[in-house]
Amino acid sequence: MNRILDSLVFAKILLSRSASWASLLNSGMLLYIFLSNLQSQDLLVAFDLKKMFVLLYLATVSTFLIFGWIDRKIFYGRELKFNYAKFDDWNALKRDIQKIQESLKRIEDGK
Repeated sequence: MNRILDSLVFAKILLSRSASWASLLNSGMLLYIFLSNLQSQDLLVAFDLKKMFVLLYLATVSTFLIFGWIDRKIFYGRELKFNYAKFDDWNALKRDIQKIQESLKRIEDGK
């Protein structure tokens, strides 16, 4: 049963990573369509779409990566500490429950 669950979790991770890459490609296609529409309406006169698209797309992806890195450094650590604190509280509660159970067993046994 554990192997099946591990396989499902691994498949979900792979699917989520694939979806992330697909979303990056999709954003590039949407950027190209948006810029070509602006160029066809003569709003981008001095912009050569074919020459500048790759540079603009790389700058956009780099900006996303920088924001992702900042988000991970600031918020991921905070969430991790919060979850560890919850886990420590849960372990403390489990220890208290075990102490209570041991005390009740001693009382029942008459010791």
